[in-house]
Amino acid sequence: MVETDGRGSGMMLTILRIIFACITIGLCCYTLVANDVQFLAYIILFGGLSALISSIEYFRDGYKFKGWIEIIGFSLISYLLYLAVTLSY
Repeated sequence: MVETDGRGSGMMLTILRIIFACITIGLCCYTLVANDVQFLAYIILFGGLSALISSIEYFRDGYKFKGWIEIIGFSLISYLLYLAVTLSY
């Protein structure tokens, strides 16, 4: 059995946060250049997911207040995404 020091999950969370942030930045740049708003819901989704990953990292590091603030932010972003998707149809 392979022994780990517990940092593998932290590295995975960091990689996921970077991937979600890069997707968000890429979609934002495309939206600005093409003047096309069809990907706004995805921008909100991936921005919210990177905030959720940040809150999980805060909880893991012991910063519970910052973690709860991030979870509240993620909830608000998710609600905005829900409104954006439902009102667009």
